[in-house]
Amino acid sequence: MRTLSAALLALLFFLLPACKKSANSDSDLIVNKIKAIIKSENVVRLIPLESRVPGTIITITPEYGKTYHFDAPFLSIGSYSYNLTRLIRYEIEYFESEKTLFLYF
Repeated sequence: MRTLSAALLALLFFLLPACKKSANSDSDLIVNKIKAIIKSENVVRLIPLESRVPGTIITITPEYGKTYHFDAPFLSIGSYSYNLTRLIRYEIEYFESEKTLFLYF
């Protein structure tokens, strides 16, 4: 019994480091790409949209999408979070005369 316990502990000791998050995970790469786009294109706001709902009419307040936070793999805007690993595409357009990054999920 002690041998089995020792073997399990040794196995865990070697496997746990393999479970750590890689420095360049897919979610980190996505976040870094979006941040680079925001900076290089001088984007003022981010607006996430559901691409599976064509023709959806959205109402956006003047300040919506101007304050956001990245916590890979999530983008938080207000009280909503969006999983960036589910990002399908993005577009940069002018919305209310401000450069806006539309994120389609």
